[in-house]
Amino acid sequence: MQPDLDYLQTTRLYRPGRRTPAVTRPSDCWAPAVTGLLAAGYSFLPCSFADGYLFRGMDTGLGAALAAGSYGWFDGADELAAVEQAMGVYFLSSEPADAISVARLASHPADAAVLAIPANLFDRRLEAGAAAVLAIGDGGLVFRYPLITAPVPALEVSCLFVASDTAAAMVPAAWRERLVNLGTGTRRELEDRLAAALHGRGMHPARPVPAKKPTLATANGGKA
Repeated sequence: MQPDLDYLQTTRLYRPGRRTPAVTRPSDCWAPAVTGLLAAGYSFLPCSFADGYLFRGMDTGLGAALAAGSYGWFDGADELAAVEQAMGVYFLSSEPADAISVARLASHPADAAVLAIPANLFDRRLEAGAAAVLAIGDGGLVFRYPLITAPVPALEVSCLFVASDTAAAMVPAAWRERLVNLGTGTRRELEDRLAAALHGRGMHPARPVPAKKPTLATANGGKA
C-alpha cells in the first residue's frame, strides 16, 4: 500500500518531508508501507524499545476489534486515526497518556480502549522490516512515532484498559483477566489510575533505545 500523499499534504504535522533518508538496510527488506514513506521523504529514527510495554489508543471500534480478533484501524475523531490509514500503518506510543488522549477515554468511553502491548512485538517486527520509528517535528522538537505495518493480534495484547461499564461488557469472559475498567473521570484521573494499574501488575512503559540492528535513519543521522 502506498501512502495517500494528497491527504497527508493537507495536514500540518504529517506532511511529507524533503529529506533524503540514509537507508542502512536494503529498502527491499522493509514492508511496502515503510518504503512508501521513505520514498515520500519522511524521516525515521534508528530506535527500538527495551522491555516494558507500548500503548495504542482507539476511541471507537472496540467491539469490532474484539469480534475480529485483532486491533487495526478505526474511524476515530482524532486526525491521527486518518493519518495512519493514509500512511498504511498503525501507531503505538511509549507514553500511556498519549494513548489515553487518542482514545478520548475521559469524554467518549463507550466503545474506546487503550491497549498495552509488549515491546518485544515491536522489536520482532522491526527485525522483520515491518516496524519503524517515524520522526515528526513540531515547534523545533522531534517526536517519536513508533509504527507497525499490520494490526495487533488480540493474543498479543497484555492488558486492555477501558473507562466505562458499556465497554467492559463487550469484553468476553476469556479476556477478563486482562481487562481493567478505569471508570469515569478526568483525563488526569484516568492517567493516574492507569499508571497505578500498570504498577499493580508489575508493568511499565518501554524505554526507547538505539536499535540493535541496522535500521532507518534520517540523512543527518537521527538519534534514538
